[in-house]
Amino acid sequence: MFPAVHGIASQGNKGGAPNPVEFGVLGVSSAGHDPVGSDHTVPLPEGEGGLLVVIAKGAGGTQLRWSAPGGWTTAASEGDGSTNWPVVVFARMVDGTEPDILTFSTMNSLGTAPTVAGSALVAYRVAGAHGAVEAAFSSVANPPALTPSWGAAEILWIAAFTSRLSNGTFTAPPANYGGLTPARSPTISATNTYAQMATAHRLHTAATEDPGTFAFTGTTNGLFTATIAVRAAAP
Repeated sequence: MFPAVHGIASQGNKGGAPNPVEFGVLGVSSAGHDPVGSDHTVPLPEGEGGLLVVIAKGAGGTQLRWSAPGGWTTAASEGDGSTNWPVVVFARMVDGTEPDILTFSTMNSLGTAPTVAGSALVAYRVAGAHGAVEAAFSSVANPPALTPSWGAAEILWIAAFTSRLSNGTFTAPPANYGGLTPARSPTISATNTYAQMATAHRLHTAATEDPGTFAFTGTTNGLFTATIAVRAAAP
């Protein structure tokens, strides 16, 4: 079960009109891909309306840049276009035109040509969201502290742990977080063109959040962790 709190109006649904809903996670989906192509899909999370947030980890043999279809915003990124293992946070308010399978692409560093890569993706559908999404990144295993620009507010916090190896195991989320969601390339490999990720989330009204660590066994390479904030709409 996904946590939610008091009623807030969502800013979209399949019919295009706001409905009174509680702020929180409606659905989560995940997917992983071996390094055999440049298109990377993840199912549209369950639910109606809301805000879509997709965290995408790439792993390739050359510098990668993530690309999204029209209508998506790159809310935050780390290493995109400058590393072989970038992580990107995409966001989109639902307008009812989204396909059942979401597709994102890995490109070369200039974004001019498709590039084969392994990947791991997690997608959230968030009800009652304002639309504002911010993130902080780190290259250590502990997701970093984040102080969003909007100050203290009701926030969905998402912690993420990503690696460009796919041979580890996540056994628990950070303290006070739930909904542990793993994703990885289907092939379990210590080769650095495969990818692995886990996310978890909590609802918490605060100006700053500093998640703890995921319980993880295995080795990492191309490590990026993230703390992501999704702001609630005004009541």
